[in-house]
Amino acid sequence: MPTQQVCDLFEDLRQEIITLLDLKKQVDRREYDIAVLKSRRESILTGREMAAPPPPPESADDTDEAAGPNIRKRLSTSEYRDSPDKRARHQ
Repeated sequence: MPTQQVCDLFEDLRQEIITLLDLKKQVDRREYDIAVLKSRRESILTGREMAAPPPPPESADDTDEAAGPNIRKRLSTSEYRDSPDKRARHQ
């Protein structure tokens, strides 16, 4: 039942999920940077030509394999809470 308390809790959960997804994206970028630097370091130390760096992480702006595309849009509850038609149906 979409009560105000449930909607507020869901909104808090949604914000935490978005924060975690953003942090995961930052970690992926830093891990990629580290892999590139290690590859450069290895090529300098061995005197060999630098091997191709690993592919960059895919952009996770609005997608996540586990969550599916447009997670930010799907997790939005503001439209649900603000819609009098939907609110009336569930009261």
